[in-house]
Amino acid sequence: MYNQNNRPARTQFNHYLRTGRILPTEHFEEHKSLKGLSLEQIILGISKGIREPGRKLLFHYFRRRGQTFDLVANGLLRYIIGARVFREARDRFLGDIKRDLMREADRFCDRSQADYIMDRAEPVKLFQKKFFDQRAIDFTSSFFSLGNSFIAMDVTANVEVNCITKGITISGNISYEINDWFRDVTDIEDKISGNQELPFGTAFKMVARWSDAFDLSGRFG
Repeated sequence: MYNQNNRPARTQFNHYLRTGRILPTEHFEEHKSLKGLSLEQIILGISKGIREPGRKLLFHYFRRRGQTFDLVANGLLRYIIGARVFREARDRFLGDIKRDLMREADRFCDRSQADYIMDRAEPVKLFQKKFFDQRAIDFTSSFFSLGNSFIAMDVTANVEVNCITKGITISGNISYEINDWFRDVTDIEDKISGNQELPFGTAFKMVARWSDAFDLSGRFG
């Protein structure tokens, strides 16, 4: 069960349920208003201060008996794509793709140089290439319930290489997938082995699948 004597942990948990955000450690003593609310009042939603994403997840935890929760279908995707850590992971993945394809374009055009002499040059090359990555992302500061999670990213890139201009354009869609759990509700500091659940609550799987488009360009050589 939740350690009622651990005031910092309780304050942290209460603040998250009311605001949807984690409370910086240095602010624990500044939020005196939290002391008047019991953990049970907040969890059951009696307090009207609970905000998303906490409200939907807690309702699901107590009422849906372990059914899988789709973060996209339930309108919580914005807490993922709005997170700085997500944008950074996406940008790193696309940066890796761009660097890989620019190296490939440079090698292709180098090989093609000899063909110019024999009138067999192929100045423009079109092709597709697939990429996949899975990265650990810590969503704690923006989506506390998701916390440390893994996100899978899958890309089919459409590539055009121009050996005359030394230019490359890359376009396509990234498909994302998250598979995680909402559980161990009371042990927010993860100090107790196993999963600590509340009475009448049931751990459940959280999933998210979505995609977005991208366009990249650059010069090589």
